[in-house]
Amino acid sequence: MVLSPISGLITLGLCLYHIHSAYGFTQKSSHILAIPPRSRSQTSQMVLHHHPNDLQHLRQKLVVILGPTATGKTKASIEVALNLRQHGIAAEIVNADSMQVYQGFDIGTAKPTPLQMQQVKHHLFGLIEPTKDYNAASYVNACTDVIDILRSRGVLPIVVGGTNMYIEGLIWPSVIDMQRSGPEYTTQELYDKLNELDRERAAMLHQNDRKRITRSLDVIRIYGMKHSDLIQQRKMERDKIGSKYDVIIFAMQCEPETHKKLIQKRTQAMLQNGIIEECLNLMKIIGLQKYNKTAISSTAYKELMPILEESMNKESLPSDETMKRCAAALETATWQYTRKQNTWIRNRIKSETGVKVVHIDTTGELFNLET
Repeated sequence: MVLSPISGLITLGLCLYHIHSAYGFTQKSSHILAIPPRSRSQTSQMVLHHHPNDLQHLRQKLVVILGPTATGKTKASIEVALNLRQHGIAAEIVNADSMQVYQGFDIGTAKPTPLQMQQVKHHLFGLIEPTKDYNAASYVNACTDVIDILRSRGVLPIVVGGTNMYIEGLIWPSVIDMQRSGPEYTTQELYDKLNELDRERAAMLHQNDRKRITRSLDVIRIYGMKHSDLIQQRKMERDKIGSKYDVIIFAMQCEPETHKKLIQKRTQAMLQNGIIEECLNLMKIIGLQKYNKTAISSTAYKELMPILEESMNKESLPSDETMKRCAAALETATWQYTRKQNTWIRNRIKSETGVKVVHIDTTGELFNLET
C-alpha cells in the first residue's frame, strides 16, 4: 500500500505513541508531541516497515484527526485506517462534523463519497433529516455509544472532523447539554441580560451570537454561577482529571497562503460538482421560509441559500452573475471559518491536558489531497 506523506506521518505517530524517543520523535512537553523534519519517503517507509507490534496497544485508544476545512482530514483518515488494517488493527471512522450528520448536505460539507465509505466503515454520517435540529449534546451521546460499541469489538475509533464544539464535548467534560432557552426574547435583550449577570463572558461573545449567549444564560440559571467562572472551574478540573478517553490528537494545519489557494480550488470543485443544485433541492425540502436553524448555520449553505432565494425571484436559472456571487461568498466564508477553527486549535488544544497532540503541517501536500 502506498501512503500519502500526511497519512504516513499520522500512522508513524501512532506507532510511536508508546515509544516517544524512537526515530527522533521528540516530546516538547508532557502532552504535546512533534515530528521533526525528515524526507517524506523516509517517513512512509518507516511506517510500513517498523514497529507493527506497537500498534497493538492502540485497540483501546481514541484517535482524533482534526483541523480546519480543506486540510486533508478525510483522505488521511481513510489511508490510516487501511494501513492499520494491514497491521492487523481494525479501525473505523466516526464523524465529528456537525453538518455531515445531515442527509442531503453532501457537496457543501465535502462528505466522504460512497466509494470512500466502502473502503472503511463510517459512522454518524447522513443520519438526520434536513428539517430536524441536531446539537452538540445529541452528538456526544450518539458518538459515545458508537465508541463504546467499537471498543467492545476491539476496533479503534478514528474520530474525524472540524466541528470544534463536538470534539471538545466528546473528549472533555463540558456544559454543552444545556437546553437553549429564551425564544421569546430578542438576541439583543439576551445579550444585555448576560452582560448584566456575567460581564466577562459577555465580552467573549459577539452580541449576535444567540446560541452561545443563551447557553451562557442557561448555565447561570441551572448551575447558579457565572459561565465565566464555570469555564475556569472546568479547566481546573481538566488539569486534574484529564480527558474522558486515552486519546491522541492529530491536528492538521497549513500555511495561510497555500490554504487560501486550496480553498479557491475547493470552491470551484464544489460549484462544478453541483453545490448550487444541492442548495436548490434542500431549499425545496426545507421550505424557503422554514429553514432549519442548525442546517442553514453551516458555512456554504448560509451564504448560498439567500443569494439563490433572491435570484429565484428574478431568473429561472442562476445567471453567470449569480454564480460569481455564490463563488465569492463561498470562498470568503470558508476562509473566515478556517481562521476560527485555527484559533480554537491554538487556544484550546494547547491549553488542555490529558491528551497527546501531534501537529502536522500539510502545506506541501494539499494540492495532492481530496478533502
